[in-house]
Parts: sequence; structure tokens; C-alpha cells
Amino acid sequence: MRILFRVSAPCALALMVCSTALCAQQPTIARDTLADSSRARRLATVTIATTPADKAAPATTRHIDARTLRLIPSTSPYDLLRQAAGVEVHVQGQGPGFASDVAVRGFSSDHATDLALWVDGVPINEPINGHAEGYSDWSVLFPAAIQDLDITRGPSNVLFGNFAYAGAVNVRTLERLRGTQLDVSGGSFGAADVSVLTGFDHAASGGGIFGLRYAREEGFRPNGDNSTIQLHGRLLRALSDRTTIDLGLEVNRGQWRSSGFLSEAEFIAQQYDIVSNPSDGGEKLRLQERVSLRTSLGSGIWRTTLYSTQNDWHLFLTIPPD
Repeated sequence: MRILFRVSAPCALALMVCSTALCAQQPTIARDTLADSSRARRLATVTIATTPADKAAPATTRHIDARTLRLIPSTSPYDLLRQAAGVEVHVQGQGPGFASDVAVRGFSSDHATDLALWVDGVPINEPINGHAEGYSDWSVLFPAAIQDLDITRGPSNVLFGNFAYAGAVNVRTLERLRGTQLDVSGGSFGAADVSVLTGFDHAASGGGIFGLRYAREEGFRPNGDNSTIQLHGRLLRALSDRTTIDLGLEVNRGQWRSSGFLSEAEFIAQQYDIVSNPSDGGEKLRLQERVSLRTSLGSGIWRTTLYSTQNDWHLFLTIPPD
């Protein structure tokens, strides 16, 4: 197959003239380029200003300082973290012995089993529990004693172990305190929260802090009250300029009573004051002891922690026959 192009005489003449002009200019462009490249030129100073990236924590980690925590009016450790860290909390109604549901990144919110909670280097999630593996009761937190915390969304930080699928909350408590601090708050349905902290600060040799907290509420149904008593202690002793021994004690005792379940007919009739069984309720006692050895290594810290945890549960709950 042949393709024929017809070009008129004026067009052909114009193409020949353009080709000749381009060929004539080509040596001139080459000579100018060679002349420019042989000359030394001094460029103007360029200043680039930037902020160095903090590689101490994953990019998904958010730090919440002490001032932010102090300004948040909260009714419980769950409410404090909900407002400060933006985590989703579904509060359980069975008293302080039942961990509320905490959801992060769409993972299961079953008693915060997918969110690792660490306090002063100690994991709070319980590997073995009747509720679920990784059961995490945030009631062990002493709100007034929290210094600051980091919340990491997602399993990007391998430090926190196998319960950090959705993320981790790393809490650090106050190491020392001068004088005495009293916090009192209250609300509807007989809600009251009183905590007192006292301590000492010997800058060179160490410091310590001790706290007592009592919280209670009556609930909106009869026989639905609960209460919590907490003890918090921390003692630091400097062994040398680089090494410090850190002792910690946490005691948490919760008691609650349950109004029990309502049948569908009782709920429709708005008979909310019915108590299924006055003996329904329970109590929980948790003790935790810790000893940590910290050594400064240049810009970092090496920390070795030995801890022990004890739990004692008593639960009573009646389920209606229907």
C-alpha cells in the first residue's frame, strides 16, 4: 500500500527556507552555550529552616501533659481519658469492678482488651480473666497522681506487647511532691470523689509521694450504689549519679450493688425501682507491687522492672427466669 502526499510549490519553498534558517542558527546557539558554561557564577545564599522530627515515638503517638489533665473536669479515669485522649468509652453499669468498654480504630471494645494500658512500666491488661483475655480495668488509675501520658493508635510501637492491637496508653505518675494536695468533686445521684496527695522532694537523694482516694455514687436505681478506695505510693532513692531505684504500690478496692435486670413488661410499665435480688453485687481487691532500676545511658534510660499483681473477686448477679 502506498500513501501519497501532495505538497504545493509555495509550501515546499517555505519548508526549505525554514530548514535553512534553523541550520544557520544552530552553530550560533552552540557557541553561546559553550561560552556561558565556561563562566563561573556565584549563586545567592539559600536558607532552609525546618523543625527536626522527633523519632523518640511513632508518628501516631499523642502526648498529653500534666496541665491538660489538670484542666479537664472528669468523673472517673475513663472519663478523663475520653476527654483528654479522644478515645471512645462505653461505660459499664456494674460498678468499679467491671472494666468499661474502650474502642480505638474500630477494634473490639470488649473491656479494652485490644488497647494496652501501662502504668509506670507495668502492664495492666490481664492475660487470664473470666471476662476476656487482655481484660483491662482502668479503675486502677489514680487520677490526681497522673503526671502525663502517651496514647499510640495502632500497633506501631512493639514495646507494649500483644494486647496493643488497637493501640496503647502509657501512663506516668508523679515521682515526687512537695506539700499536700487535696481534690474534692461531687455531682448528682450522690456522686463524690475525694483524693489527697502528700510527699517530699530531696532533689539529690530522691523523693516520694503517697495518695488516698475515695469515690462513690448511688446510681439512678435503688440498690445500685458503688464505691472505690485507692492507695497509691511511690518512692525514689538515688543509688548514684546515674542509677535510681523506684518502688511503687497500688491498692484498689471496689464494692458495688446491683439493682438487677428488669423484665420487658416491667420496663414498659416504667417500674424502675424494682430490685431483682438485694444481694446482687460484688467486690474486687487488686494489689500491685513494683520495683524498677533505672540507669541513665547518655540521652536514653535503661529500665528494668519487676512487678507482682494479686486479684480477689466476688460477684453475685441474678438473672430473671424469663
